[in-house]
Amino acid sequence: MATRKKKSLEQNVKENFPQYSYLLESPEIFGEDMIGVFRKAIKNEWTPDRLAGAITNTNYWKTTVGAAKRFDAATPADQETLIQDTRSELQSVSDFSGLSDSEVGTFVRDMARRGISGENLKKMAYSLIFQKGVESEAAKEALFSENASNIKKVAKSYGASLDDATVASYLQEGRQPADIQRMYKEKLKGLYPHLASQLDADLTFDDITNDYKYLASRILERPGTEIDFSKPEFLESIATRDDKGNVRQLSLSEWQTKLKTDDKYGYSKTKTAIQDARKLASSIAESFGKVR
Repeated sequence: MATRKKKSLEQNVKENFPQYSYLLESPEIFGEDMIGVFRKAIKNEWTPDRLAGAITNTNYWKTTVGAAKRFDAATPADQETLIQDTRSELQSVSDFSGLSDSEVGTFVRDMARRGISGENLKKMAYSLIFQKGVESEAAKEALFSENASNIKKVAKSYGASLDDATVASYLQEGRQPADIQRMYKEKLKGLYPHLASQLDADLTFDDITNDYKYLASRILERPGTEIDFSKPEFLESIATRDDKGNVRQLSLSEWQTKLKTDDKYGYSKTKTAIQDARKLASSIAESFGKVR
């Protein structure tokens, strides 16, 4: 007999309390205490009235609903001040020119009325921007914003390249460049434990590989842009497995020797290597008494 798949909290709430299911759509806004209330309601089979009472005691309800009541009771001039304050705060998120005036106006008023600000305001703003996907005009503008650019720069400094969909998801989750830095630092420490002390000293992947890249570029006579440390042959500079199976970082002198002696790097085809080979051949010929 097949086991019945356990329903998720969201499914249970939609079936038993559909009028309140919207409160689970954005947990980062409504809060963990709201989720806890729904878990208790499902587990203990609460009535809708008991659930309603518990919801009014959550942090979200006390702050946001209270803000809405105060907004509704305010004078039109005071309401407009709150709206303009929210609009000003949103300017640090992105350029909203890709959205219609009515979309932006409705959103800003809703956020001002609900008293949503700070990181929660940013999350809600990015959700609005990316709700039509990353190809919309507003989404493209957001992906060129300072927040998005800083996230991409941090990821790149740790050897990662982010696509637009990933950047959009990070923005909607409210992740800051510092969050991305911590994430990639921990990932690299997991992949290369021998680099942990350098990563803990706030050296990025680029910091660790820069000297190796410069040396490879000079010796192989190739532009630095062609020295890609996502490729295994270059990654060996900081993650070489020795005869005992231990992974370690090469010294710069070891890296130089490897670049010149391992055929996969193509040093023998460089101008310097060809000139050295000619000089060696000439020297050998002279040693046998031949004249150049």
